Amino acid sequence: MTRIRGAIDLTWAKTWYDNGSVIYRLQQKMGHYFKRENSKRWYFFHNSYRLFLNEKTAESYPGEFDSSKDIEFHSHLADICAKSTEDSSY
Repeated sequence: MTRIRGAIDLTWAKTWYDNGSVIYRLQQKMGHYFKRENSKRWYFFHNSYRLFLNEKTAESYPGEFDSSKDIEFHSHLADICAKSTEDSSY
């Protein structure tokens, strides 16, 4: 989700998984890292935090950024967006 620019639509994000448990845990344990437009659309509280998470999730070893992992995450997100309904902003 850190690779989404702008608001994260939690209703849409729930469609990525068979159940909503990941989103539920996000809301319960990580909600304080987000600004809320409303209960369904959240933003990272600061873009630098989002970028920090992008770097950390793309590490193959601590402190070693792996551009292929980063590309893989972006590609996966692009696939998810491509499968979205036509009325989706993604």
